[in-house]
Amino acid sequence: MSNNSSSEVDSAKGATTLVPQQLPLEYRVIASIVHIIIFIIGFFGNISVVIVVRRTKSMHSPTYCYLVSLAVADLLVVVSAIPEAIMSHHLYAGQWVLGHAGCSVLIFGNFLGINASSIRYLPSAASPKDMYQ
Repeated sequence: MSNNSSSEVDSAKGATTLVPQQLPLEYRVIASIVHIIIFIIGFFGNISVVIVVRRTKSMHSPTYCYLVSLAVADLLVVVSAIPEAIMSHHLYAGQWVLGHAGCSVLIFGNFLGINASSIRYLPSAASPKDMYQ
């Protein structure tokens, strides 16, 4: 099992101290830029889908209702996962600053978004003929 810390020996005291490792600067910058681009496209793209379907009367059908539910679920995943990923690039490996409540809220948001996007298939699996109407 790998350790997230490197050890240094203090020559004056002979004691070993743990120094947390941090990701390389190039990786942190590139990964943050990519995650910010994904966040912006995901956030505004999903908001746009919801707004367009809401304002267009001809799109008030079960198909577009499903599309809106997928957009809302994806929005929930984007909002709960991407900021945490960006933040994790700039912290020491294994460090968590949001506490137990923040961890619970982010994990809940991720699972809720992922499961909300797939929950639509349950009624279709129970009654496949309704899926094609």
